[in-house]
Amino acid sequence: MKKVILTALLACLLHFNDLGAHCQLPCGVMNDDLQFAMLSESAENISKACIAILQTQNDPNSLNQTIRWVNEKDACANKICTILTEYFLAQRITPVDPDSDKQQYERYIRQLTLIHKLTRACHAAKQSAQPAKADDLKRLLQQFQQAFGHHGP
Repeated sequence: MKKVILTALLACLLHFNDLGAHCQLPCGVMNDDLQFAMLSESAENISKACIAILQTQNDPNSLNQTIRWVNEKDACANKICTILTEYFLAQRITPVDPDSDKQQYERYIRQLTLIHKLTRACHAAKQSAQPAKADDLKRLLQQFQQAFGHHGP
């Protein structure tokens, strides 16, 4: 009987672990404000991580902490790329025919260009602990928010 209960409990725990993921269908649960907040939070964490890495990098006693900051910085950069591609690119930015509406087409190209620049900035932030890389990322994120018609919190 104990084995059955433990097996059922383990199955439930494993099942709840899957609930953290979200589908890639535009169901309305995720919204732009939430996504922009997560992007901003991740960019701020990258900035904090860069500063912490530079403060701890020469201290052999802080090696483990430095590694944790590097891992956090990389995870946040990955999260930004995931949100940009799986939410904005796949669900929110719609292709526009250049002959139908020139202004909408220019907006579309601007959004695509900024997603590309943001993705490259994420990879640059992963390759360096220089705060300037995080600042570039935050600046591009603000430009993307404006290009998307979102004016921040």
